[in-house]
Amino acid sequence: VPQAELRFVFADTAAPLVRLDDADFVTIENVDASNAQFGILASNGSTDLALRSIVASGNRDDGIRFESASRAVAIENIDVSNNGGFGLYADAGVDVVSGSEAHGNGASGFWIRGPLTRFDENRAEGNAVDGIWLEKVGAAAIEANVAIGNGRNGVVVSNPPGTTAVVGNADLTLERGNRAPDNKGAGIVGQESVRVEGNTVARNDVGIRTSFGTTASRNIVWGNRVGISVRRGGALTANRVYANRETGIEANDRVPIDENVVYSNRRGMELGFWYSGPITHNLVYDHEGEGILVRASGDLTHLGGRAADLVDIRNNTFASNQRSAVRIEAYTKNAELANNVFWADSGAALSVATDSQVGFASDHNLFYVIGDGIVARWAGRDYPTFLDWRRASFQDASSLSADPLFIDADGDDGWLGYHSPENDGQDDDFHLQSQAGSHHGGALAPVLDRTTGLPRFLSGVWTSDSQTSPGIDRGAASDSPAAEPSPNGGFVNVGAYGGTPQASHSPDAYLTVILPGVGETWPAEQTADIIWRSHDTSGTVDIQLIREGTGLLEATIADDVPNDG
Repeated sequence: VPQAELRFVFADTAAPLVRLDDADFVTIENVDASNAQFGILASNGSTDLALRSIVASGNRDDGIRFESASRAVAIENIDVSNNGGFGLYADAGVDVVSGSEAHGNGASGFWIRGPLTRFDENRAEGNAVDGIWLEKVGAAAIEANVAIGNGRNGVVVSNPPGTTAVVGNADLTLERGNRAPDNKGAGIVGQESVRVEGNTVARNDVGIRTSFGTTASRNIVWGNRVGISVRRGGALTANRVYANRETGIEANDRVPIDENVVYSNRRGMELGFWYSGPITHNLVYDHEGEGILVRASGDLTHLGGRAADLVDIRNNTFASNQRSAVRIEAYTKNAELANNVFWADSGAALSVATDSQVGFASDHNLFYVIGDGIVARWAGRDYPTFLDWRRASFQDASSLSADPLFIDADGDDGWLGYHSPENDGQDDDFHLQSQAGSHHGGALAPVLDRTTGLPRFLSGVWTSDSQTSPGIDRGAASDSPAAEPSPNGGFVNVGAYGGTPQASHSPDAYLTVILPGVGETWPAEQTADIIWRSHDTSGTVDIQLIREGTGLLEATIADDVPNDG
């Protein structure tokens, strides 16, 4: 559509090309308003304005500016680039901003404060400050935008409680997430009542930064210095966070961390400064440093801090973390670990400092140590084997040491974790094998679609395996298996997929002895517990002692006792 070009006769005229002063219900279309002080300036309560197919570039101040309670109902298909100040500035909100571009401005590309219904399909690139700044926008949908190479942050959304702004879209099939790569600050910043969902954030200083209740879920976060940074934020759920130069996830205060896939960062997670909360169903692997570093967390009243909940590390899978899978230090109190899988081929599965033993508890875990790995470092001393660790610490009484039998940890490409954009770890499969069936190829967090550049979920296939993992039905009896598919054996599996719809199936018939553990030594003439689990809890059982290798009956320990485990 041809555009009408508006220009001053004298190029140095200090005025807007179009001024709207207390002008209501005005529509401007197909106009080029460039190379002035402002392209379009709306002031003095101009409302119900509509701007479509506008070019407002190369202006000394802002391209388009709404001030003093002026407001537009629609801004569509505008180009506000290479202005000395803001591309688009609106201090009383806008109903809709769509299909527009803001490149190379001296301030932010899009700056909006106030109610906003929809902000979508816009591009902000190479602006000196933020690409997109949205404040007090209410229940806004912020979708399908690109914020790339800006001087500070890509997308910033700050929204007070009462309504929730959504950055992206949780329905990944719609392909409505935002992309925020190569910004000098954060890719996406969410503050207060904001949800950050279904976006791809790459190669920034910080990928996603959240605070004061903002949640982040189903995002792809890779190649940044820090993947996700949370300060008094909301839950982090089902994010894929990988190949970040320093830390995958850093968090403090109360932040639930659930169903994330975190790998090939220098460190997986760093939790500190009064952190508390459940850390559940995460897959954490292939790190140069720790899988999770917990510092100064838990109940810190003994240090003059506030009382906090537990640091509850439950149903996670840790593999190939070179220093420690979980390291707890700096006066952390009341850290609990249960139902985890630890695969240690270098470093320690657990490392607990002397100052962090108060309230520490660990049980119902599965340890697999190979190569240069050790089971634990406890109060500065190494315990290479599972039995050494259990005898020294009196922890993990119901845990075991065995190969967890992952389906295919390094995937079809043979690379564990991230190796290149083409071999980025999305084929690594840490589901537990089961002859009754396991979920091959699925994941709790989405992967990067190399065509769209956005997150998508993998489609897993239930497949019968040749072996059954010892981690099936080994979790704490107090943890419900209700979310696991049937048959679930009545007990939760250990590892990241235990207690989820992707848990491997339990055998139709099974008997598992929990205590005594393998290799355990009992003193003579002492009372000890024998604990077992079975698919069948009816009737009575006999408990017999049979010599290994010969099959000879040595003694009947109990006859016709209730089959209650």
